[in-house]
Amino acid sequence: MKRSLEDAVRVIESSHKGLNSYYRVALDDLDAALAFLKQEGARIGTITGKDARDHLEVLYHFAVSAELHTIIVELPYDNPSVPTITNHFVAAVLYERELIGLLGINVIGIPDSRPLELPPKYTDPTPPLRRV
Repeated sequence: MKRSLEDAVRVIESSHKGLNSYYRVALDDLDAALAFLKQEGARIGTITGKDARDHLEVLYHFAVSAELHTIIVELPYDNPSVPTITNHFVAAVLYERELIGLLGINVIGIPDSRPLELPPKYTDPTPPLRRV
């Protein structure tokens, strides 16, 4: 990237390994981080959800030229919510639908909130990727 995310957004923690960079940001700073990446020409690779036992994490993975950048936000385990990022990256909708269906994360403002990946006979009220 031409500029550093750490110069544009308040970063809680960062690490860099070769061409991979990881940035932990507060949920309130997510929109600013995404706007910065969009300006730098980032393309969304995928979104990963993670159950860290005491909280959930959403990892947003982006490619900028040959570099990979991951933005990480923490969500409370009870009633986790994150805003949609489709206003910056339209292709994120499919990954956000996976967050809804597989981890039970509420994606606020998503244009299509139908969950993905769950078979019609799945009746367990616990999302399948949540640790119990």
